[in-house]
Amino acid sequence: FILCAALSCVTCAADVIQVFGYEGRNVFVSCPYDDSYEYNEKYLCRNDCGSDDDVLITSQTNKTKYFIYDDRRSRIFTTTISALRFTDAGKYWCGVTLDLKDIYIEVKLEISPDSCCNNVNKIQNHEDGFVSIWCPYDRDHINNMKYICRGKQPSTCLQQALVTSDRQNGRFRQTDDRKSR
Repeated sequence: FILCAALSCVTCAADVIQVFGYEGRNVFVSCPYDDSYEYNEKYLCRNDCGSDDDVLITSQTNKTKYFIYDDRRSRIFTTTISALRFTDAGKYWCGVTLDLKDIYIEVKLEISPDSCCNNVNKIQNHEDGFVSIWCPYDRDHINNMKYICRGKQPSTCLQQALVTSDRQNGRFRQTDDRKSR
């Protein structure tokens, strides 16, 4: 009975953990667990977790592509998956080893290409000139942060943003005309 109650708490905490990553980059899969499982082995597996081949990594061993860290204070174990490929996308399971039956939380990993900009608009002007860049967006994004960055890698774009709706820069200024969008 106690085991069942703990199991339902873990599954209630998160029915499915959604994780998004970029091809070629790393992603972190964070899995919560109940405090009574602090010293149990944790692992990440793929498919149905029915065989040892499905287990990608455990808290007892680390591998090149997979690294696991168990933060017992916050009761979250985090698996890093390195050098993502599109074939890494899909269903995973966070697992905690128990004497009778292990407990699991489903993880769904989605991977996007780390490049963008199929259509590039080139804008030219004279040095020290003024340039306006128009970026239309859907009504659904009216309250989202807007930003401008250089390059073609969305995974690093926000960190390298020249200007955001929260942060202006001396040479760059951004305004948001919410009526025109």
